[in-house]
Amino acid sequence: MNDQRKTKKQLLEELERERDRSTSLQEVSNKVAAAHDTDEILDLIVNESVRLLGAFTAQIRLLEGDFLVPGATTKAGADYDAEMSEHLPALVVGGNPFVPAQVMETKKPVVTEDHQQWAFLPKTREILRKYGIHGRVVVPLVANDRSIGVLIVHDKRIRNFTEDEVSLLQAFADQASLALEKARLLNEAERGKERSDALYQISNKLAGAHDTDEVLDLIVNEAARLVGAPAAYIRLMEGAKLVNRANTDSAADYLAASRSVVAAEEGTSNAGHVMATKKPLVTEDAAKDALGGPERQRNLEVHGFHGRATVPMVANDRSVGVLSVMDTRIRRFTDDEVSLLTAFADQAALALEKARLLNEAKTEKERAETERERADSLYRISNLLAGAHDTEEVLDLIVNEAARLLSVEASYIRLVSGGELEASVATESAAGILAELDETIVIQEGKAPVGHVMATKKPMVIEDITDCQMITPEQVTAHTKHRLRSAVIVPLLANDQSIGVLAVMDARIRQFTEDEVSLLSAFADQAALALEKARLLSEAEARERQAVRLYEVTTQLASNHDLDSVFDLITQQAAELTGGLGAMILRYNEERGGLAAIKMYNLPTEFWDAFARPGEGVAGRAFEERRAIWTIDVMADSTVVLSDDNTDKIVHDVASNWGVMSVAAAPIIIRDEVYGILDVIFDKRQEFTDEQINLVQNLADSAAVAINNARFIQETEKARDEATQLYEIMEQLA
Repeated sequence: MNDQRKTKKQLLEELERERDRSTSLQEVSNKVAAAHDTDEILDLIVNESVRLLGAFTAQIRLLEGDFLVPGATTKAGADYDAEMSEHLPALVVGGNPFVPAQVMETKKPVVTEDHQQWAFLPKTREILRKYGIHGRVVVPLVANDRSIGVLIVHDKRIRNFTEDEVSLLQAFADQASLALEKARLLNEAERGKERSDALYQISNKLAGAHDTDEVLDLIVNEAARLVGAPAAYIRLMEGAKLVNRANTDSAADYLAASRSVVAAEEGTSNAGHVMATKKPLVTEDAAKDALGGPERQRNLEVHGFHGRATVPMVANDRSVGVLSVMDTRIRRFTDDEVSLLTAFADQAALALEKARLLNEAKTEKERAETERERADSLYRISNLLAGAHDTEEVLDLIVNEAARLLSVEASYIRLVSGGELEASVATESAAGILAELDETIVIQEGKAPVGHVMATKKPMVIEDITDCQMITPEQVTAHTKHRLRSAVIVPLLANDQSIGVLAVMDARIRQFTEDEVSLLSAFADQAALALEKARLLSEAEARERQAVRLYEVTTQLASNHDLDSVFDLITQQAAELTGGLGAMILRYNEERGGLAAIKMYNLPTEFWDAFARPGEGVAGRAFEERRAIWTIDVMADSTVVLSDDNTDKIVHDVASNWGVMSVAAAPIIIRDEVYGILDVIFDKRQEFTDEQINLVQNLADSAAVAINNARFIQETEKARDEATQLYEIMEQLA
């Protein structure tokens, strides 16, 4: 009877312990869903880990660069953690024998029964003995299948933490990862909006300012601020040399100690090389870059500068200067940061180009009135560009102003679409000729004039259309019918990439002057800037919307513990966020020997009968290779092979009915095991971008955390129910 009571008591204690753990995990999950203070969540996690496991202390270390640095700790272990952090302030990740570093690499927990026996360093053992610490467990913090830190729990007893205890800690670690990922997404959204606002502010400033120095000063300061660098400067072309023109205060001493004039040639210097090649150059540690030479290396070292990014300022396909930012850290600037700097450089180039045009208007008195009218027109377009969100309105103004100021009959713009040039906007007088020409033009040198200009990125003047070898007899007839004899075509360039062409046509046989071609190129730059501004704003807004939606999905997942509801939410949101027709989750089915759908959203019912063996098709490859896989056309992709005839028929029948089928699949990885596959399906040809693929993988990773939480809570509730039933049986037996 005593044994029986003891068993009942143990069952009650275990039941209470499980209930306590479940409640704590629920509390942390709710905190993650609602809180914006990551430190508060991390503090809650370390304290709850210690309380529920009856341990001495716990701490979180987070990855910063290549090092693990202290993140959060309990009050009970504050002195121990402070002393250990002083002893080991940052652990290098990669090739390091220390357990936290190994856990980061393997993404698997490690339990040490007696840490004192296994500590590598005498000082470490001394600190452990001082605080009486023995048992230890280290679990990884994983986000997007990437280790971002570790959760460490210490006990004063020699203790082998159980699998259940490690599983509980892993659940806490997953919550910590989710909190950190949520904070990262919010920061990215805020940073994207901040950058978009800054570009918009500069564009407004550029539209209204006549003082180029004021614009350049704003650009160097905003460029440094938005990429988180302390210094920036602009060098401009004067003759054959680059000279300092604008800089942040923090770059003044460095520039004063360096040569003020630099040759604009490849291999001479960082700025000269970028100027000559018209390509950005990123240097992780400029103080060790041989391109700079010993003198520049010493100057950088003396002033404490290391990471550097330099982008060209291009106007009319001609380098006019460079924009450089420098950091005191050894740092590799990202592609997004370089793209942002390029946008700033384009603004600076536009400011300089605008100043050049205004200056020419002032100095050439014999053409003062004409130049003034042209400058006013450019200024008006620049003002419209600064304030307008309707790109079509700006482009319409550009073609009409180009036609008016060059006194021609017609003007139009063609833009790149699907690798070819398509008509965009045109003057009313150009509508007739465009209707008789091909809707799309191949981009190729030596073919159609607009395709040639697009490919070469150089203007083309056609004095007499009837003598141009690139124009077919049918096209000559069409131009003659509409009384068009001469033309000039200039490229639309954004970040040194051709995005379209601007063309004007006259009724006369006419040799357009260099000034007229230059004016048309300025219009083309305005058109390119309008399109680039629209693209940047659209991308920033899309990233912000996507980050907000992903945050909302993550929040919903964090508070949803019903597995079926989690599947419903993931498939629906995966389709909606990516613009796909539908989505499904597949899991490996032992009976069928392949991956089969367990949840579908907005997809044909035939897919329930389909399955893919590991390594086959998009989902099978994602399952086997443990990475995101995609195809833009299932029927045309030779790598999409399905050995099951019925499945192959289902997929090809559906794809044939739609015309084309694009698919993106990402693995749902839980505890380093592929739980299943998230498959997003499009009923159109989808040219996947890196951002779209990352979004699908992020959704799969969020699903992994939510599924793991739901499973853990369901298992906990099941265990609690079983324990309750057993307890009731024992009560009856008693």
